[in-house]
Amino acid sequence: MLSYYQEITLLPDEETPAFFLMSKVFLQIHLALGHWKKHTGTQPFGISFPQYGEKSLGVKIRIFAEKRDQLEQLDMGKALERLSDYVHLTSIRRVPANRITGYASFSRYQPDASVEQKARRFSARHQDTSYEEALTLMKQKKEDYTKPFIHM
Repeated sequence: MLSYYQEITLLPDEETPAFFLMSKVFLQIHLALGHWKKHTGTQPFGISFPQYGEKSLGVKIRIFAEKRDQLEQLDMGKALERLSDYVHLTSIRRVPANRITGYASFSRYQPDASVEQKARRFSARHQDTSYEEALTLMKQKKEDYTKPFIHM
């Protein structure tokens, strides 16, 4: 169980919008986690976006670990040193057990490449449907691809 966390709050202003800061901060997090994995062979961390919404990831990132010393060794203060004017980093805290109401798991969202590709896949899986029928069906479907994301 991930029992400890450290919170990063972005401090956007008129000249530096939140989405720009998020990409810069998350790149540093990604590098720190990659460095950890390269040297230890493990990845004991989890990440959450507590202000996640339909159109935005929010301005907070939480990094979780099983042990306090893992977060201390990860040293996000050093990783985010160049961005210190634009972020606030809390001390390492214990996850309050009485506040946990449930768990969630998220995965990377990748929309399919094209309508034609979807139609080929659909007609291959449904033997009673021709490619042309599947193409007509797929063109009728409209998918919402406006999920929050981070440029890296």
